[in-house]
Order: sequence, then structure tokens, then C-alpha cells
Amino acid sequence: MVNRKLLLGTAMRKGLSCKDLATELNINPSTLSMKLGNKREFTVAEVGKMKELLNLSNKDFNDIFFN
Repeated sequence: MVNRKLLLGTAMRKGLSCKDLATELNINPSTLSMKLGNKREFTVAEVGKMKELLNLSNKDFNDIFFN
């Protein structure tokens, strides 16, 4: 289950909106919303792209995607 608040907070600190994230992931903003709401799962490629895009440490990555 994705920690929505932590992911979005991290994105905002990097100056990225939900629309920006969706664009970077090459998905529709409504699809991103469903994934953030844990109604759909992120692909491995999407998770990897977000780790790179947000420059996540291993701890932050684990806190967002695996806790």
C-alpha cells in the first residue's frame, strides 16, 4: 500500500504537482489518482521512475512504497 501523504509531500517539496507526476509517468492524472488511492497498483517501472524523479533515499522509498 502506497503512503499517499508521504509521496505527495515529497513531490511537492520537489516542486511537482500530481499533474506533473502523471506527465512524468506517462499516465492520465485520473489513473495516478486511482494508484495513489490504492485502487490500482503502480508498475515496477513507475515506482522506479518516481524513485529517480524524486531522488528518494532507500529509507524514503521503503517508507512510501512498502510500509
